[in-house]
Amino acid sequence: MNVNQRVDEVRVLSGLNQRKFAEMLDIDEATYSKYKKGTLVPGQVILDRIVKSFNFVSVEWLFYGNGEMLKSENTITQEPIINYNKSMDLRTQSELLLTLSQTVREMKDRISELENRLSMIEEPSKKKLNAGS
Repeated sequence: MNVNQRVDEVRVLSGLNQRKFAEMLDIDEATYSKYKKGTLVPGQVILDRIVKSFNFVSVEWLFYGNGEMLKSENTITQEPIINYNKSMDLRTQSELLLTLSQTVREMKDRISELENRLSMIEEPSKKKLNAGS
């Protein structure tokens, strides 16, 4: 995976569309589109903005493709997970918060679904263990 693809992975994980992601990085959507297509490679300044704006992203992964995308819990600072671009207008900030809220709800639903599946798998195993005792 190249750096352009890693940048788009951050966007996808954040739940933002291209326009909102570009606004957070203080670039226009056309520039972001070039990153996504691979016709332009994001420079150090943009990568730094991503790391600063999305606190959960590993620098090593974003810059070099090494390790995991997400920082481990003990390396995430106490700063907000997403830092807003100060130049964003109030409407854009509100849209961003709505998008992020929706993403969080979807993730919670997915976690609940996976927990239910896991419990269905664990129940028969427990019954077999109890029957064998």
